[in-house]
Amino acid sequence: MHQFNLALEFHRRGDLISAKEIYTRLLVSHPENAEVLHLLGVIALQNQELTKAIGLISKALVINPQMPAAFSNLGNAYKDQKDLDKALKCYQCALKLDPLFEDAISNIGNVFYDKKNYVEAMNFYNRAIALNPRHADAYYNRGNIYLHFDKNVDALNDYTKSLEFNPSIVDAYLNRGQAHKKMGNYPAALADFSRVIEMQPRYAEAYYHRAVTYFAENNHTLTALEDLKKAAQLKPDLDYLLGAIFFNKKAFADWEDLENLGKQLLEMAEKGNRAITPFAFISHFDSLSQQLNVTKIWITSQINQDTTGLSPLQKIPRKEKIHLGYFSSDFNEHPVTYASAGLFRNHDKSKFKITGFYFGRKKDATVESLSKTFDEFYNIADLTDVEVTELARKLKIDIAIDMNGCTRGSRPAIFLNQVAPIHVNYLGYPGTTGTLLMDYIIADEVVIPPESRKYYTEKIAYLDCFMPHDNQLKVSDRKFTRSELDLPEEGFVFCGFNNSYKITSQVWGQWMDILKGVPQSVLWLSYRNDPTSNNLRKEAQARGVDPARIIFARRMDDVGEHMARLKCADLFLDTYPYNAHTTATVALWAGLPVLTCTGQSFASRVAASLLSTCQIPELIVRTPEEYQALAIDLGNKPQKIADFKKRLSSYREKNPLFDPEKYTRKLENLFCQMYERSQSGLIPENLKYQNEQRN
Repeated sequence: MHQFNLALEFHRRGDLISAKEIYTRLLVSHPENAEVLHLLGVIALQNQELTKAIGLISKALVINPQMPAAFSNLGNAYKDQKDLDKALKCYQCALKLDPLFEDAISNIGNVFYDKKNYVEAMNFYNRAIALNPRHADAYYNRGNIYLHFDKNVDALNDYTKSLEFNPSIVDAYLNRGQAHKKMGNYPAALADFSRVIEMQPRYAEAYYHRAVTYFAENNHTLTALEDLKKAAQLKPDLDYLLGAIFFNKKAFADWEDLENLGKQLLEMAEKGNRAITPFAFISHFDSLSQQLNVTKIWITSQINQDTTGLSPLQKIPRKEKIHLGYFSSDFNEHPVTYASAGLFRNHDKSKFKITGFYFGRKKDATVESLSKTFDEFYNIADLTDVEVTELARKLKIDIAIDMNGCTRGSRPAIFLNQVAPIHVNYLGYPGTTGTLLMDYIIADEVVIPPESRKYYTEKIAYLDCFMPHDNQLKVSDRKFTRSELDLPEEGFVFCGFNNSYKITSQVWGQWMDILKGVPQSVLWLSYRNDPTSNNLRKEAQARGVDPARIIFARRMDDVGEHMARLKCADLFLDTYPYNAHTTATVALWAGLPVLTCTGQSFASRVAASLLSTCQIPELIVRTPEEYQALAIDLGNKPQKIADFKKRLSSYREKNPLFDPEKYTRKLENLFCQMYERSQSGLIPENLKYQNEQRN
C-alpha cells in the first residue's frame, strides 16, 4: 500500500517516469490489480500512447467494470483518437455508474463540442458547473463555446474562472488572450500570450498570436516579427504563419530571402494550404487566378460557425424606401471612412433608408460624427454573427453592403445566412471575396475590365469610377516651406506616401534608378518606424543612392494640413501591384499628379481608374520600363509637371471624382437596379449605371 501511495504522489506531481516504474513493479506482483492497470493506462494517455492506453484501461475494466473514472479516461483516449462515438459511450458508462460524476458530464460536453453540437455541449458544461462550481475544465470548455460565437465577455469570464480554480490550464490563458484581442484589449491580450510563453516556451500558437496582437495595435516592432519567426521554428505548418512573416517582412522593408518565401507561399496555396491571406497576397502578387484561389481557401476558414436555428430568409415586400445596410469595422478614423463620408451624407433619404452596422472597437470622434449621417447606427461588435443576422432581418435590410471584404477585422460569417436579399462587396477590399455569399461587387471598367470578370465570384456592378471622395475634406490654407518639411529648397521632389508593405524590392530598385536619372532629386516617404526607415536607407545605399536623398515625413493627424504639405512635392510615385487608393485620391484632390503602372488585379488598377476620371491618361503606363522612363522624363522637365498640376486645378470643380453628390446618385442607381431584379425574382447579373432613376 505504501508503494502504491508513493506512486500516486509521483503521479500527482507530474513525475510520470517514477510513477510508471512503481506501478509496473506493483503489477508484476499483482497482475490483476485493476486500479494499477488503469493508472498505467492514464500515464500512457498522458504520453499520447493512445493504443497502449486503450489496451491497459480496457483490461482494467474487464477485471473491475465498476470504475467510473476508468471509463472516463478510456473515453478520453478514444476522443484523442477522434473516435467520438466510442468516447461518448465510455462517458455515458461512467455517468451511469456515478450520475454525479462531473468530469464525465464535462467530457460528454467535449464530445458534443467536437461534433459541433454546441447547444448540447453547453448543456453538459452547465450541468458540470452546477454540480461543482469550481470545475475548472467545464468553465474553460464553456468559454471555448462563447469564444467560438464571439461572445467575448462571457468567454473572458469563464476563462478567468477556470484559471482561478486551476492556474495551470495553459490554453485558458491562450484563449483568454484571443478574447481580449477580439475586444481590442491589446495589453491584456499580450499579457496572456506572454504568460503562455513563460509556462510553455515552445508553444508556437502563443508566439503567433502575440505577434498578431502587436500588429493589431499598430505596434510594428521587430519583437513581433521575431515572434513569428520563432513560431515558424516550432510549427512551420501553422495556418497563415508564413504569410504573416512574408507580409510583415515587407512592412519592415526586410526583403532578404523574400523572393524564395514568396515562391514557397505560392506552392503551398496551389496545394490548397492556408498559407497567406488575400490581403497579404495582393500586396505583392498580381495574378487574378492565384488571388481567387487564395481567397477561396481563406474564406472557408472564416465562415465555419454553426448557425443552427436560423430559418431561410423570407422575401421582404416592396417598400417605399430601399433599406441599405452598411457593415464595417472601419467607421472610425480610417481611409475607407475618409473616402465614403460624402456618400453617406449625400444619400437621397426620400428614396433610401440608411443604416450603419459598426463592428469595430475604436470609439473615436469620427465614429461619433459619421453615425449622425445614418438614419440608424448600431454598434454590433459584441453581437455574434447569428445575432447580427437576426437584427438585420428584423430591420428588414434590403441590400447589405460589406465594406470590409477580406481585410483585417472583417466578419464574412455575418453574411453566411443572408442578412438581406442582396449582398454587395464594396470599397473596403480591392478584389473578389471568393464566395457566392456576395452577389455583386462595385467596380468600374478600368479596375475590372470584361476579360477579368471570370476571376470574380460576384457579378460586377459598374460605375464610371468606383472610388468615392469626400469634397468636404478641405486642404489647409497653411503654406508649408520645403525647409520646414526637411525637403531641399531646390530640386525635384518625388513623393510616395503609400504604406511600406506596398513597396516591393522591384519598385524600390526602380525608384532608385529614377533618383539616379534626375540629379538633385529626393524621394519623400511616410515614416512608419525606425527599422523600416533604416532598411530603406540601407537598400538605397546598396543601389548606389545616397541615403540622405530619402526623406521621411512624420504623420500628420490633421488631414487638411497633410494635403497642404503635398503641394511641396512634384510627383507622386505609385506602387505596384498594390496601388495607392484613398492616398492617391487625396493627392489628386490636393493637386499632386500621380504616376502609376497598371497590372491585372483590381488593386493594381485603382490609380489608373482615378487618373482616367481626372482625364490625365498620360500618367498611366503598362510596364515598369515605361514607368521608370516617364518618371525620369518628368523629373527633368518640371514644366510638364506644372502643366499637369494646372490641368488638375482647372478641372477640379467639375471633376466627377470630386463630386460625391453625383457619385451617390450613380451608386443609388445601381442599388435600384439590384433591388428591382431581386423584387422580380431575377438572379444577379452584371449591371451598369443608367441615367434614369427609380421613381
